[in-house]
Amino acid sequence: MNAVPDGFARTATSDVCDVEAMSDPERERYGVQWHPEVAHTEAGDVVFENFLARCE
Repeated sequence: MNAVPDGFARTATSDVCDVEAMSDPERERYGVQWHPEVAHTEAGDVVFENFLARCE
């Protein structure tokens, strides 16, 4: 199984990924394994562009 960073707990797994989601509620930090850029995600390109804009 893959490890999560210190302070985080694994909150979701799947058959293909040991860490689908993780959380550290004390620091209000959360992570999910998701690929909005794939063709089957509706408006995924818009979601991805919005994410990039927030990272700037």
